[in-house]
Amino acid sequence: MRAIAFCCFILVQGALLHAQGALFVPNGVADRYIQALDIWNIPGKQASGPMHANTGNRFYPRYDVLRLYSYGAGKADPDNFMQHYLVVDNPDWFEEQISSKRKSPGPFYRTPSQLLFWKDSGDAFMVNPVLNVQYQPGSRNAMQQNTRGAEFRGNITSGLSFYSLVTENQVFMPEFIDTIRRKYGVVPGEGFITPFKKRGADFLQARGYLSLSTLKDRVRVLAGHDKMFIGNGIRSLILSDHAREFLHLRFHTSLGPFRYQNIFARLNGYTPNTGNRLQPLKYMAIHRASVQVTPKLELALSEMVLFDRSDSSRHRGFDADYLNPVILYRAVEIHNGSRDNALLAFEWKWNFVNRFQWYGQVMLDEFRLQYMRQRSGWWGNKYGLQTGLKYTVSKTGFGWLFVQAEMNRVRPYTYTHYLPLQSYTHYNQPLAHPLGSNFREYLVSLQYQPEALPGLFVKCDIMLAKRGIDSLNGKNFGNDIRLNYNTRAGDFNQRMFQGYTVQQINNIQLLVSYMLKHNLFLDARLISRSAVHNKAWVANTKERIFTLGIRLNVEPRNYLQ
Repeated sequence: MRAIAFCCFILVQGALLHAQGALFVPNGVADRYIQALDIWNIPGKQASGPMHANTGNRFYPRYDVLRLYSYGAGKADPDNFMQHYLVVDNPDWFEEQISSKRKSPGPFYRTPSQLLFWKDSGDAFMVNPVLNVQYQPGSRNAMQQNTRGAEFRGNITSGLSFYSLVTENQVFMPEFIDTIRRKYGVVPGEGFITPFKKRGADFLQARGYLSLSTLKDRVRVLAGHDKMFIGNGIRSLILSDHAREFLHLRFHTSLGPFRYQNIFARLNGYTPNTGNRLQPLKYMAIHRASVQVTPKLELALSEMVLFDRSDSSRHRGFDADYLNPVILYRAVEIHNGSRDNALLAFEWKWNFVNRFQWYGQVMLDEFRLQYMRQRSGWWGNKYGLQTGLKYTVSKTGFGWLFVQAEMNRVRPYTYTHYLPLQSYTHYNQPLAHPLGSNFREYLVSLQYQPEALPGLFVKCDIMLAKRGIDSLNGKNFGNDIRLNYNTRAGDFNQRMFQGYTVQQINNIQLLVSYMLKHNLFLDARLISRSAVHNKAWVANTKERIFTLGIRLNVEPRNYLQ
């Protein structure tokens, strides 16, 4: 990581800084920003939009999103809920328009969206509380989630931006999530945990980053701890926000219709954690090049490498060869004679009829066309496919409707490696799809926001998945990507859904939220999940959870797995 720090230092020292404000990270109220970009993007306005706002990279600079909705003069239209929301959420640019009409008590909530707000020329500093309390009526552990914390963000000297989020959490997981905790020792999306009462988990969450713009805003740089997501889908077969946050350095370059993203990251393996033992280290390098072929068509190519360089004394770190931002990683791997886990992915996104978007990903871990033609079921044909369709409409008198349907399919043994530390995981959690490999999944997501009651937000997610489960005695059928692929069931005749049992998962989630005040939500949520097996000796499970809660400046936890 010294090489990463050195490169960042040189870049900062030589950069021509340009103020654009903090990058928006999907952790607080991201749905509203994603919603805004989808409304803008699907009708094919991307080519004329801001330089860096990009749904494929999930890169949402606040300033760029605001430019989409300010329409030149930067004045909020009180009849446009989305525009008004985004303007109110960013007082560092719109302080004069959104100052509270009533006199606030002392220094608090002088603007509706910030507990504390200070601005002086190009400098700004904001502090907000974070709260998520969910109550499960009739449950033995009635308090399903109790999250308290704070977020901080701001700009320094019109060039450097920062963001930080710290929360303390006690959560009683659904049984299907608690099963993952018992098996792998981790809570999906989180780091070190301690037991809380009988079935609960207690954990601290911390994210933070610095961001800046260079070369007349053509290059954005971000460094810190956070999650990332690549793709236009509900899931990603390249990199998703399912695993816990990690240390990374990120470059986002924009040149006309071309966008290029580099990610250099430090990840963790996993050993049972007592809180005073260093976790094993591994590293990741990703670059993604995309081109806006037409205002409605975008194509992208990604290359991912995950590696460790530990010797007997475990002193070696990031391989400096991967720091070259414009080289093929596969060539570096071959010439170094390395054992690295390299993957390749192709993506597309096509907007049509001003209401629809067709998108997808093809991810290759390993592939031989000869065996594919022979239909031999060779274990090394490891790949994943994603295809999906979005529909969005925003009409006067109706409101905003968004519908998304998606299919994901991943072959057995994909993402695996003969060295378990180099599997495509971070802290014992998949970096891409939460189901690992050897599965097929159908997803449908519906979101609606009525114009007559714009503070109401209704979301329904439906997941139908089928996967083959590995044997309890250790036989590897290709579902658990943490396992050494040399323990595989065989070289040929390796088929989809093979395993000790075939599991069918049905997961339906309904969330109804109402925004009382800015970013203060009342929630009602229903989760209904069943897992049915094709073997009589494997127990089926069914779980139904209903919660009521209140959230402030944070999104609900994701239980779609």
